[in-house]
Amino acid sequence: MIVITGASGNVGREIVPLLLQSGTAFRALGRDAGALKRRFGPGLDAVDFDFANPASWDAALAGVRFLLIVLPIPRPQIINQQIKPFIRSAIAKGCQHIAYISVPAAAHNAKIPHHITERFLEGCGIDYTLLRAAYFMQNFSRPDPGHDVDLRDRDELYLPLGSDVHYLIDTRDLAAATVAVMLNPKAHARKAYDLVGDIKTMPEAAQVFSDILGRPIHYTDASLWGFSWRAFRRGARLSLIVAMAYVYGLLSRQTRVEPLDDGDLSALLECRPLSLRDYVRDYRECWAKK
Repeated sequence: MIVITGASGNVGREIVPLLLQSGTAFRALGRDAGALKRRFGPGLDAVDFDFANPASWDAALAGVRFLLIVLPIPRPQIINQQIKPFIRSAIAKGCQHIAYISVPAAAHNAKIPHHITERFLEGCGIDYTLLRAAYFMQNFSRPDPGHDVDLRDRDELYLPLGSDVHYLIDTRDLAAATVAVMLNPKAHARKAYDLVGDIKTMPEAAQVFSDILGRPIHYTDASLWGFSWRAFRRGARLSLIVAMAYVYGLLSRQTRVEPLDDGDLSALLECRPLSLRDYVRDYRECWAKK
């Protein structure tokens, strides 16, 4: 049995339809199983689940053989208090393979929680696959914390990301790559993949939006404080603001010994990944003037 956490999130909502199409037996976990069934169909095997509620773990993990862990932005104490015990519980239930959606920086930055989780998985004695995903393109169309509003109403890409290059991935590609691992786990056992679909500076990204939307989009290199304050004034959840500020702070300080490319993602997909231009073209209605 394949079990996936975060089934209603940015990645999970793309994974569930692909698994349904494959005909593979799986269980979708989320905080509202009823909402998952309404979204994907009443026949979906969905279970109420919360990492913070160990009482929900038994039903979630019954019969598990392959587990996908998709987390919100984790804090170190959550890794130690919730995620590690959950992984131990899954292994005790018979899990043989765990895939974890991580970030590229986890490979070399010991200070971030993803690094802690990766090292723990490597020492658990079962198969694992580390899917180090770049920044989600779909963040640009999210109503919370308001990137879609900035682009639609202000013709502005407002992010605290400087002018360095950044690695991007369309969550549709991330979902497809993840399902490829799920359906052939032995081929991907004890491997780590850096999943990148496109590479852009934010000024270059703004030009892509300009070209496709047919109007000038400018990039503002916001401060973390300015970004957080604007999101707060729009009513964004404080937990989300803190999480996104953490992500952008991490991205603005990212360093690597070697640059990344789209090789791992192309191999998993067996085709060219979606580019930022593809994403903007497909989602252009999100930023249409009203």
